[in-house]
Amino acid sequence: MEGVNLKYNVTAEVLTPLSVGQGSEKDWVEGIDYVVKNGMMYHLDLSKMYAAGINMEQVANLFQKQDAEGVHLLIGEKLEQVSDFKMPMPCRSSNPIKTFFRNQLTNHPVLPGSSLKGAIRSVLFTYLRDNERDNASVFGNMKDGSDFMRFIRVGDFEFPARSTELVNTKIYNLQKPNRNWEGGWKKQGGFENLTTYKLEPSRFNTIYECLSVGSKVHGNIMLSQLLFKLLCQIHFEQRHIDKKKALFRNLDYPEAPPMENLMYIINCHTHDYLKKELVFFSKYHEGEYATKIITGINNLIKKVETCMDDGNDSCIIKLSAGSGFHAITGDWQFDDYVSGVLRRDIRNPKENSKPKSRKIAITQEGEDAFFDLMGFIKLTFED
Repeated sequence: MEGVNLKYNVTAEVLTPLSVGQGSEKDWVEGIDYVVKNGMMYHLDLSKMYAAGINMEQVANLFQKQDAEGVHLLIGEKLEQVSDFKMPMPCRSSNPIKTFFRNQLTNHPVLPGSSLKGAIRSVLFTYLRDNERDNASVFGNMKDGSDFMRFIRVGDFEFPARSTELVNTKIYNLQKPNRNWEGGWKKQGGFENLTTYKLEPSRFNTIYECLSVGSKVHGNIMLSQLLFKLLCQIHFEQRHIDKKKALFRNLDYPEAPPMENLMYIINCHTHDYLKKELVFFSKYHEGEYATKIITGINNLIKKVETCMDDGNDSCIIKLSAGSGFHAITGDWQFDDYVSGVLRRDIRNPKENSKPKSRKIAITQEGEDAFFDLMGFIKLTFED
């Protein structure tokens, strides 16, 4: 009805490993927060360690040194007793484990509405913009209340307690061994910045706590028709006002409800993004297992096309950790991801014109392993 909030119940389904970070101060450090034994990560509980009679002064000294082996030896056979949970560890890493954002009361993993709204904002920036390069020119200003995105409200999506798993990630990077750029796996950062064709899972890798593929949960998205009309009046002189008004109607489906309009725009954006990534990996396919990355992208493209064929009552969007430059607001700058991939920007010669690396999530092992772009979820509108 006109003048009221339109509330839509939405199901969020994880399609590729998804991580929303809590900040580096909450990452898990080996030898302080956890130890590894027989391929399992044991998360330590200080209160349980104290109750089990572990010498806490020695623990403190070992923690200070981040001596994982020393902590393991001190705990001995009491590892199960002093841990609050354990998870399969895909491989070792010299970096802390990036933990998932959680509800502080329930300790359940949460996909914040702000993260999803941020991803929607990036899609709409690309859709709405004309020649503008900044958010304020397209959306207005939050300080004076003219921010166009105020009419969209996204609730949090809280998942069950055990919906996460540890996922190894590697950086697929471009190298130039001869005259041409080729794909490979980054094995060292810093000044050396080494990239090789062969995949070494435990070299220059990061472990993320991710929502498991297939996890589903219900949430809601609200669209305020009244606020939408008021914001359109504020923005009426802007060149892209017609596009903003069209968010509440789809030219192909004039009678479609507003949520289908939004999902149509998101699907078009995601489809375009994936097609560009497909061209990128097809061109720079020299790195080991690149064909598996291409397979994963093709599978996502088919899922997006199915959403579009089914009338856009669902959409697929990419967000959060591992999104990369092209999946956020900067994507509007490029028609493709390969031509002039490292051509210098004359206005900013210190920066490459197109990013040449991608973060890849690796699940399972060997020939059965999946190599996926991170952070894709499917949102389904419920009648």
